[in-house]
Amino acid sequence: MNVNKTGAFISELRKEQKLTQQELGDLLHVSDKAISRWETGRGFPDIATLEPLADTLNVSVAELLKGERIKEDVPLQEVESITKESLHQAKGKIQRVRKHSLLFGFFAALLLFTLTLAHLRSPITLPYQDGRIHLETLDDGRMLVSAEGNFHLSVDPVNLEGGKTSYFLSCHTTLWDKIFQVSQESFRILKQQSEIDSVYYYPGNPDDVVLYRDAHAEGGGVQTLPRLIYNYWLFLGVLASAAGGIIYWFTRKKAYGETVLKVVMLPITFTLSMILILVPHMQAVYNAPYYLSGILLTAFALYALFLLWLNRRKQQN
Repeated sequence: MNVNKTGAFISELRKEQKLTQQELGDLLHVSDKAISRWETGRGFPDIATLEPLADTLNVSVAELLKGERIKEDVPLQEVESITKESLHQAKGKIQRVRKHSLLFGFFAALLLFTLTLAHLRSPITLPYQDGRIHLETLDDGRMLVSAEGNFHLSVDPVNLEGGKTSYFLSCHTTLWDKIFQVSQESFRILKQQSEIDSVYYYPGNPDDVVLYRDAHAEGGGVQTLPRLIYNYWLFLGVLASAAGGIIYWFTRKKAYGETVLKVVMLPITFTLSMILILVPHMQAVYNAPYYLSGILLTAFALYALFLLWLNRRKQQN
């Protein structure tokens, strides 16, 4: 017995009787979700339900198990053989489907947990603000940089020709720190002042802010290149969504049209998530891990809503 074939046969017979999944479920005293599982091959009626189901759909139990109408009379012995073999196959198929569903659910939950943790721990770089960062020279000639507030302080040195060093400073926090009020000691000791060419804070608008420059140093602020990868992601997402939409248009009436739709919705939900997350924050180019994890979490939620809507629509048909 083919569980998927039997499920499709039940769906066909139900529509012939002009019954919704909810109405058929009420007649058999089961839920509409149970009917949906039968019709999609993810479940199978129990023995006590087979005969009432067959009577309601105006077919024999043997036809129901075979997944098609039988034109000739079938001997009782053959009916029993078909029933026994069909139930055995159905039980094995349902066990495999349940095992795969549990495995999929475990990995989906693991992915959701990982994305959530990554989003909470990802740095949110703070733009320059007067009074946020302080520089002072210690008694031994070294420079001390400290951040005003409970922030992480990042210091990136760049060695220049002539032996001097430029420093690029930034402050960041995380949602984890905000929720759990994690305290940070935000200060760092730099090299001797005589060995430092310049100190910048990023991001500024539009240039990185000069906090210190040696008297002999030249030039103004440094404009940091935006993270153009977001644009590439958006372009590829729109391209994949458009291509997927065209493919679905030509396959929507085929048996595998629903599977194609589920695949097509992956780039569509990702693209929509990028638009929702990035458009209000296009200038925050230093927070790639934070925004990427947020985009994936939003895409996960949108795709889950799409699956719920698809399942609801199937139940209404």
